[in-house]
Amino acid sequence: MKIIAKLNRTTGFRMVKPVMIIWLAILALITTTCSNLKKEPYTIIRVKTNDGARNFSKSLFGCIFPLDSIHGTAMMVEKGDLLGVGKDGIPVYYTNTAETELTVSPRGPFCYVNGKIYSIQITKDFDLLPWFKQMKSSDISGLKSLLISRNIPENYYPYLKEIAKTKPEIGLWFDKEPENKELLNIFKPVFLAGMNISQKDYDQYPNLKEVELLLLPENDSLISSPLPYLPKLKQIIILDVNTWSKHKNLFEQNKQLERLSISGEPEDFSFLLPLKTLKELSIVSLKNEKEKKSMAFLKEFRHLEVLSLVGGKYSDFSVLNELSHLRWLSLMTNTSQQDFESIVQHHKDLEMLEFLTDSTKSLKPLLQFEKLRGLVILNANKIDPTLLSMKKLKYLSVSKEAMKKDSTRVAELREALPNCTVVPNDGFCMGSGWLLLLIPLVLLFRILIRKRSFLL
Repeated sequence: MKIIAKLNRTTGFRMVKPVMIIWLAILALITTTCSNLKKEPYTIIRVKTNDGARNFSKSLFGCIFPLDSIHGTAMMVEKGDLLGVGKDGIPVYYTNTAETELTVSPRGPFCYVNGKIYSIQITKDFDLLPWFKQMKSSDISGLKSLLISRNIPENYYPYLKEIAKTKPEIGLWFDKEPENKELLNIFKPVFLAGMNISQKDYDQYPNLKEVELLLLPENDSLISSPLPYLPKLKQIIILDVNTWSKHKNLFEQNKQLERLSISGEPEDFSFLLPLKTLKELSIVSLKNEKEKKSMAFLKEFRHLEVLSLVGGKYSDFSVLNELSHLRWLSLMTNTSQQDFESIVQHHKDLEMLEFLTDSTKSLKPLLQFEKLRGLVILNANKIDPTLLSMKKLKYLSVSKEAMKKDSTRVAELREALPNCTVVPNDGFCMGSGWLLLLIPLVLLFRILIRKRSFLL
């Protein structure tokens, strides 16, 4: 204490008390933490391709964005979304938000994105050996995935190993459970599709620890153990969840999971309970049910920022009022005018909204949103004049049929909203390509039925 007093007298400054130093440190920590909590905005991308595009992560079969004469294909996406692009449904794992324009060009076994080979298809239709023999490192500088629909010939492996030297962390997409999993010893896949993973696989193939996105196919056999712990796993897409959901501890070892998209009709949603901190949940119901399902299970997931309910019928819409962190909401299901108005009242900070207008009489409540940047209106047979007043919108998509019927109103929209991208959308659609190969026949039949009822 004598030393401190002496310093005070010598310097003319009073020493700051230790308590004040602690408080200043806490204040700095809070300030830094708050700045880090600022969410990354959603991105509007334009895709030049031979057909439309869709966002598998957000709604699977829920909505497709077809070509538009002015903007091509445009949609709102988030970092980490799995997109299906073009007539062949080429999977694109969107991770670079600086890329807001994607030119996708399939040429034979190759798919080019912005002029570089993005994916290579290993199929019986193409002999890749001549290309492999003259392959240069510059040819694969943009390579992000291999799409495999055959047993890989032995004479391909030396070249695949050569690719792995410069591109080890790419995606592997199998159209069925692979007989030979040697590629898992060669590459460190960041996304993996079409393959079931057991603890035995994880022990045998250490490279699986790099997987960030996992797309699980149909599983006919009863699952006896949870998915093995994958430390970098952030997102899972399950195409037919019925069998998977019977294992109540399916996600017990992967509680860090942030994003989950499922399709099918699970007996209940208790298998989701280990995922208390889930930030994104998409549920696609393709069965025409008479009885409504309760939304009560959503109370367990209060950290949700993205919620997508596609198809099915639900009750207890008031549960949504308790999800205070929602930024993106997709309601491609029954939504009454009362439910719609309640959603607007409790979620005025919503940034993206997708919904059906079947049971909605007035869109005027939309004007109450304060931060809405993106809006997708499905199944509407006309363009509501309310949209002309939504000056803050950056992205607007209305049904393709409505845009065809009223080209004058479309022109008015684009003039009234000069800073907004206005494009068409289509409803439930199977599309084609690589995702289709993984869908079981019973699920395809349900999609066809759902598509028909959606358009009626």
